[in-house]
Amino acid sequence: MSRRYTPEQVDRGLLAYAITGNYATACDMLKAQGLTLPRSTLKHWVKKLHNARYIEISNEHAGQYLEVLKADYREIVKQSGEATLEGIEKTRADFSKLEPRDQSTALRNLATTAAIAFDKLSALEGRPTTIVQHEASADDLLLKVKAILGGDWQPEPIDATVVEDDPSLTIRHESSS
Repeated sequence: MSRRYTPEQVDRGLLAYAITGNYATACDMLKAQGLTLPRSTLKHWVKKLHNARYIEISNEHAGQYLEVLKADYREIVKQSGEATLEGIEKTRADFSKLEPRDQSTALRNLATTAAIAFDKLSALEGRPTTIVQHEASADDLLLKVKAILGGDWQPEPIDATVVEDDPSLTIRHESSS
């Protein structure tokens, strides 16, 4: 049996999908609002029959979709964090029962978890998450010093003599194995 939908009902269906990004969730939301719509129908509208209108609605309501995504990801972060804490507690409680190879794997995984958590916490708190070191040549450093001191400053030459390495002066460390 074929059912006819009004243009307003079609738009409501397309909007529900545009906001949720999930056919089942969109249909459940529509059903709660009094519009029963099969998932297959909604999918057909989005993918084929009303695709141009879906794209238009999706672009118009992209901000709402992003808000839904943010809420979803907040929940994912929360639940993942809770599961991770439970896993850490369980690992700590059972650690002595693990085989040595499993202990090393557990330690590596916990260290990785800690490093990622620290990195994300640092970002949330506005602290640096990376350190970039720029190598500078001696000539670059001299140019910087000249810029700071100004004028026609020149480094004073050092009077030195190059001496060949004397192997007898080399200190050798012997291992006691």
